[in-house]
Amino acid sequence: MHHCLTSSERSSGWMKTSRRTYTIARGGLPRSRGRFNLLALLALVFLPIASALAVTPQELLAHPPTRYFNDYAGVVSASDANALNTSLVNFEKETSNQFLVVIFPQWPDDLVFDDYAQELFRAAKIGQAGKSNGALVLVSIKERKFRIHTGYGLEGSLPDALCNQIREQQFAPQFRVGNYAQGFRQGLAAMMAATKGEYQGNGKTVHQQKAQSGGVGVAGVIVLFFLIIFICIVLFAFAIIFNARRRIGGYGPGSTGPPPGGGGFFFGGPGSGGGFSDRGGGSSGGGGDDGGFSGGGGDSGGGGASGDW
Repeated sequence: MHHCLTSSERSSGWMKTSRRTYTIARGGLPRSRGRFNLLALLALVFLPIASALAVTPQELLAHPPTRYFNDYAGVVSASDANALNTSLVNFEKETSNQFLVVIFPQWPDDLVFDDYAQELFRAAKIGQAGKSNGALVLVSIKERKFRIHTGYGLEGSLPDALCNQIREQQFAPQFRVGNYAQGFRQGLAAMMAATKGEYQGNGKTVHQQKAQSGGVGVAGVIVLFFLIIFICIVLFAFAIIFNARRRIGGYGPGSTGPPPGGGGFFFGGPGSGGGFSDRGGGSSGGGGDDGGFSGGGGDSGGGGASGDW
């Protein structure tokens, strides 16, 4: 029930000022401020994701991709990108061939597209050492630039003419109608079919072999560091939201603290039931391939084909 109050009158849960009347939860904050805090926390959560997409071509030369399928333009859904990445992982396991896909939203005016493909190929070391059986698919969405760049060891099975044919018949038609995922599925499948059987894999990727022999490496440490930061941000957001909701709801008339045995969000009290506990053991992750890419030491002489769609 609402009560009429003067500017000096107070009542549990209600207060009237000369400007407005609003509800204040017992021991809490106005709901408008709670919504602002929620939006701020969501921004903190999604900021690392937005930053991950903002990768420039120059930065990628210094820090080559750590996955096979790299969509920095966000034109392929996460599920499709993961599926394409997995197919390239399995292809390397079977054949030892390495295909790397890099998609940028737009292209800098001061970079020559084909020259950059050669630089990125060598920076990422696509293909196996001594075989150079790798290929790079480089795409820039805004300018509709496209290139298949092949390593020395695949110039026979992926000659320039065939690369151009695959671009025209498999990639380009789907790209023109905005169906990028299907275009990559068809185009990469054609490249795999052309190069399958020339080399034999050993059932493991270069990334797996390096992880088993040399630990996680620098890239693994960096990924782990940002993953921990992301998890901490998410947990902090949930903690703030949880505590804010409890303050808004109150603990009952005349209460000055949490109900007996209620427990906190992270640390359980006596009789605590539910929530994250400082006594919990957590879950352990299983082994397996994380879909990471590591170049095997391949090189390129500049073969392949470029064009648009």
